[in-house]
Amino acid sequence: MGRLGSPHGIHGFLKVISFTTPIESLLQYKGWLVRHAGEWSLYEIEKGTLHGRFLLVKFSHIHDPETARLYTNDPIAIEHKDLPPIQRGEFYWADLIGLKVVNLQGQTLGTIQSLLETGSNDVWVVKGQDRERLIPHTLSVVQSIDLEHKQAVVDWDIDF
Repeated sequence: MGRLGSPHGIHGFLKVISFTTPIESLLQYKGWLVRHAGEWSLYEIEKGTLHGRFLLVKFSHIHDPETARLYTNDPIAIEHKDLPPIQRGEFYWADLIGLKVVNLQGQTLGTIQSLLETGSNDVWVVKGQDRERLIPHTLSVVQSIDLEHKQAVVDWDIDF
């Protein structure tokens, strides 16, 4: 959902780089999962506000910039159950990560490692045994997504 940035001010606020659209929608969640020192923990947000191109947030357990600095670059997540419901045929990016990708010929292309937002359409970064592929998430390419069986079928040549 985002990552924590540098400290801001003297009271323990942190800049937040939000990956949501609009960026301030991340503030609708009162608690965030933060991966700090290798562990995910739920942190309560005391105060949050939009500040230019980023957010400012104050966690209830951080009171000074020295402590806040320890959290710089930590990733932010939201529990899946707290996300708003989506329409049929829509997917959260997190749901697609790890899906096996096969083409219409049944050839395995790899698994979705990450996604890129390009403006015109999203792109799957698919890592296979032989190489990495960038596959556009478009109606003409993506034929089906089966979250239950963790597989996506695409109209994509194995040599692309």
